[in-house]
Amino acid sequence: MWNIYRKGNTMANTLDELVGKTVLVGIAHVDKNDKLLGRSQYFGTVIKADMKDGVIIRRHGVSDLEALPPFPEQYIPAKKGTYTLQSNGLQIKNPDYTCTWRLYSRPADKKQ
Repeated sequence: MWNIYRKGNTMANTLDELVGKTVLVGIAHVDKNDKLLGRSQYFGTVIKADMKDGVIIRRHGVSDLEALPPFPEQYIPAKKGTYTLQSNGLQIKNPDYTCTWRLYSRPADKKQ
């Protein structure tokens, strides 16, 4: 289910370490040729993290839950400071972790 390109970095050591922490998430939406279609950002608190369900984040300001891939090496300790979301100007001060992902769009079904 979780098929991504993973890169090494200073990271969270285990999934359990993420629970209760604040994560700033950046997603690049790309097509099959790696053409950037858009970007999205959000932050929230990790409420659950395991290999089956992934890293479950309760997004700040909304009731939505988001599931992210369960790879601790993608969750990088954030540098201290204030981060501003590009999409809406919302700010978060001193998140615990950041993570970035590439989300590939699926080709549209051809109608005949």
